[in-house]
Amino acid sequence: PLDSVPGMLVSVPPQCVGAHRCPLLIQLPGSGISAKEMTDWLRPATDKYGLILLAPTQYQARLIDMALQEALQRFAVDPEKIAIVGRCASGAAAIDLGINNLSIFSRIGAISRTDPFPDGMDPENKTVEFFIDDGYLESKGEFQVVQALRAQGHPVKQMLALRGHEHQ
Repeated sequence: PLDSVPGMLVSVPPQCVGAHRCPLLIQLPGSGISAKEMTDWLRPATDKYGLILLAPTQYQARLIDMALQEALQRFAVDPEKIAIVGRCASGAAAIDLGINNLSIFSRIGAISRTDPFPDGMDPENKTVEFFIDDGYLESKGEFQVVQALRAQGHPVKQMLALRGHEHQ
């Protein structure tokens, strides 16, 4: 648990203990999933690949900022490798938080995002990588979003899955 924000959990794999800097993944919850459930679900992968996982229960910008500041102070996070990913209802929040903080995040992802893509990206920052994943029933406008990001020079990986919404 973090001291600064109740309900937020951090999982640190064995290879990230000590001075060895590791990437940080902020995985926003979706559909009422708790930080504990998110950590239990993702821990095998984050442990295997050496990622520090920050799992909030809420995704308000102020709380994410406080949690991120504490994680950067307490754990050996590689500041060049910080990702934020949201799924379902939190997909839009991950995109919003990510594009409004391009100097912090090197990767921004949305899985089964439900809201339109916001405007206001820094056209000069071309280093942030995007990952957009949608099911075939929910890909409303994502192709245009990906094309627009690529036209602006941003690296984007898009996945279209043969599924409906992410949790279906």
